[in-house]
Amino acid sequence: HRYHVASAALMRDGSVVQTDTTSPYGATYNSGIVADTKIDLKVRCTDQFSNTWESSGYGVTIDVP
Repeated sequence: HRYHVASAALMRDGSVVQTDTTSPYGATYNSGIVADTKIDLKVRCTDQFSNTWESSGYGVTIDVP
């Protein structure tokens, strides 16, 4: 079988923020909607057979001026 990415989802603290189904995959995150905090960002890719892969988390600190 050949596997192809069908979608990529940006996740914040385990919840999907945005999903893209068109290559090249990308997402934006509006940090202006949260107060000062630490969050964990990940990417979840899904192939055409609904298999998923998640990246390791990337810790981000948001400082709102």
